[in-house]
Amino acid sequence: MPPTRTLAVFTLTEREMLHRLLAAKVARMMGRKLEEGDWAEVYCRAKAIPNRGWSNLNIDVMHEGVLALNTRCFATVPVLTFRERVERH
Repeated sequence: MPPTRTLAVFTLTEREMLHRLLAAKVARMMGRKLEEGDWAEVYCRAKAIPNRGWSNLNIDVMHEGVLALNTRCFATVPVLTFRERVERH
């Protein structure tokens, strides 16, 4: 099987900007989880493209008919039995 080719999503400058923007965003979130709209806002600012607003009904980020980004946020949560949950509290 041929090796998979991976393309960089961000330039080094964009990556540094993204890191700062994402850190600032998380600091302001006061413990709530990162949602797709949060990521779309940070992504668009780092790429210097307009954020047209996030929608669950459409692609998350569209730009000039060339870029389309659809994000998914996943979390891993341990599955506990009822007894384990009671014992933890």
